[in-house]
Amino acid sequence: MTPPGRTLLVLRHAKSAWPDGVADLDRPLTERGRRSCAAVGALLVRAALAPSAVLCSPARRAVDTARAVLDAAGLPDRVPIVEPRLYDAPGAQVHYLLGELDDDDRTVLFVGHEPELVRLVHTLSGAVVRLPTAALAILGGERSWTSMGQDGAELVGLYAPRLLG
Repeated sequence: MTPPGRTLLVLRHAKSAWPDGVADLDRPLTERGRRSCAAVGALLVRAALAPSAVLCSPARRAVDTARAVLDAAGLPDRVPIVEPRLYDAPGAQVHYLLGELDDDDRTVLFVGHEPELVRLVHTLSGAVVRLPTAALAILGGERSWTSMGQDGAELVGLYAPRLLG
């Protein structure tokens, strides 16, 4: 299932709560969101997709999603790098993150939000996707991260939590 070259895992944060008086950046995951993270982590194990780099939005729900998925995938030593451009940034800024990745990192996980991640998937693959909470798009490409531009990757998998168990 792992495509040759580079693999970009694009994960929308898991289901989060909307508590009164809590700022958007501080919204926590719901119990359903935590269960979805476990399912995504199990999928990464089954598919042998262990990201060597993880970038996530500074929103609590994204950081908590990244950590819970990594724990469920048996990768608690991976520390997500908080990247502000994965929170409410124009799609082009999210795309530019690829050029900053180390080419030694063959599999990278981005954890963020709609619509930025949907735009990223479309820019890289041409695919029009919907990313409900905790949905994972798997993109594969032969190019280096810095040269992976428009249509530089192929959508090789799209998984929604309901389908993962």
